[in-house]
Amino acid sequence: MSVDFGTYHHSTKEDSEMLRGIAKELFFQAFMKTGLPRDKEISVLDVGCGLGFLSYVVTQYFPKAKILGIDTFENSSLLDSDMRKAEENMEHLGIRDRVFFKRLNVLDITEELGHFDIVVSNLVFHNLGRRRFEAYEKITKVMKPSSFFINGDIFFGSEPEKSFEADISRLSKIFKLIFSKRLELKESLTYYIAVLTRA
Repeated sequence: MSVDFGTYHHSTKEDSEMLRGIAKELFFQAFMKTGLPRDKEISVLDVGCGLGFLSYVVTQYFPKAKILGIDTFENSSLLDSDMRKAEENMEHLGIRDRVFFKRLNVLDITEELGHFDIVVSNLVFHNLGRRRFEAYEKITKVMKPSSFFINGDIFFGSEPEKSFEADISRLSKIFKLIFSKRLELKESLTYYIAVLTRA
């Protein structure tokens, strides 16, 4: 079996691979912005982990990190999402002892999940519409003091920057923005990554 991180619902397999390449580079930049040493033993929560792509990226940058990926494994935003496939990907990559998965909706997060040094997510929150703000609040419940939330997501429409700024404005009540980067993907499709810490 070869590693397969799936195809996003708004793209082709080739576009999905391209987007993952971009995301990996941007998440590496974001990890640098946290100032955390690469060899630090940290705990990371991957929200909407899908087939484990971002969990894998975390292990590449932080070789001593332990990652918990949560997902419903039922959302149509990633075709063929399946927890068993995610586990097989980690096995194939040789990181099954550092990456674990749990079937859980981000809106059902409680403190019983634990507390994390970093919470990461990629291409998830735009699927929640206005409920994403409720999800952001849930995430704060499992963040350690001085921990980081790193979110990569897409914004559609003719003025995606205003949408992103509106989100950051709302988030400033619970987070402090450390770093953000914008990347135009296609007409009316923009990718943003943001590093936030608890305010």
